[in-house]
Amino acid sequence: MKSKICIIGVEDSIELVKLISEEFHNAAEFVFYSYTKVSDILTFIKRTSDIDIIMFTGRYPYNYFKRNTLIDIPYFAVSKSNETLIEAFWRIRNENLDFTRVSIDRSPESQIIKMLEILEIPTKEIQLIGDSSKVDLDEIYHFHKNNCDKGKTEAIISSNYKVYCRLIQEGYKAYRVLPSRVLLRESIKRAIAIAGTEKIKSTQVAVQIIRINDSKEDKITKYNQLKLLNRFDSILIDYTHEIEGTYLKFGHNEYMIFTTRGFIGIGDVESKIGMLVEQSEKLEISFSTGIGYGNSIMRSEKNSRIALKHAMKEEKSGCYIVDDDSTLTGPFFGMNSYNLSYRLVSVDEKLAKISKKTGVSEKYLSMIKAIVSQRGDNKFSAEDLAEFLNLSQRSALRILNKLEAGSVAENVGKSSDNTKGRPKKIYQMNL
Repeated sequence: MKSKICIIGVEDSIELVKLISEEFHNAAEFVFYSYTKVSDILTFIKRTSDIDIIMFTGRYPYNYFKRNTLIDIPYFAVSKSNETLIEAFWRIRNENLDFTRVSIDRSPESQIIKMLEILEIPTKEIQLIGDSSKVDLDEIYHFHKNNCDKGKTEAIISSNYKVYCRLIQEGYKAYRVLPSRVLLRESIKRAIAIAGTEKIKSTQVAVQIIRINDSKEDKITKYNQLKLLNRFDSILIDYTHEIEGTYLKFGHNEYMIFTTRGFIGIGDVESKIGMLVEQSEKLEISFSTGIGYGNSIMRSEKNSRIALKHAMKEEKSGCYIVDDDSTLTGPFFGMNSYNLSYRLVSVDEKLAKISKKTGVSEKYLSMIKAIVSQRGDNKFSAEDLAEFLNLSQRSALRILNKLEAGSVAENVGKSSDNTKGRPKKIYQMNL
């Protein structure tokens, strides 16, 4: 069976990938999506079934997707190369424009400058914006426009389709940078290889343990509670059938379900388990659930027990997942539903050194690193960190103070919100 590869990008890059993908029609099935708004990507992915891997033609949609979703499908962005950037300079030169006075929104700056030096192009009057993937599109547009209007530049090189189109429509000399054909071809090969590996991964054993939380209602009789649990059993039978699993019941409050990862991956939690949570809440039943993956039932069950232990700390129905490499993901549906993925057993030597230096556990350092990656922001107040780590503000402040003492966190100012009380200190993490 062919792998299904979803390729996402803007109009001109998608048209280019379509041409190249024809070379691989015997090896994979392709789904293309040309987006207008990056927020539409999430809706498209939810509506498109059986995708094995997602390939983004640019960093902008990739970074948005990474910050706003948590799915079990692998995804990556086509890496950057300077081949087409060199082509843009060549075209500018052929049109008798001053190629030493150009604005560029491509990053990183150091690589651009190095390339220009190799080509012996003076960099003194080259205008660079920095990391364009973290800059608002309107700001990128005005960066180019203002430089041109002030006479600082004669030409514009943009890697952003919307900015490029807008500048062209307004009569500016703009040149578009697309991924090279060679790079796109190699990226498709990479996607096919990863998708093949993921198909094997989807056959891993998945064990889910569900434990009914104790009722806080004193008035409920044992008889009525038994009736509710029988109705919950009926709901669970339908759920188990949907994920093509089998389940065992232990006592009155615990269930163990056996299936494969392909039927209950991280991307399935919101839809499949979310429905189970919704139906159980109608019965005024809350539960904690842990899902474990592994290459054997024993390993998967062990991981599901670890996940369940974390889920039981949530005040409402909560879910955690532990992967075969000891990566913990969650919480789903709990009071703090800001989902994170981090290693329970750290293999990061840098974090180990920081932990030893500061006295902050590798677990919390891994969580902070995951939060920074998902938010795309490395600045926190004690209140922010307390919410993300599910700690008291005092404990979060203690962690920040230790990191600051170890030169891992830096006090960079105070918040300027309008809430009453003293302004909050803002710390910048350097993990």
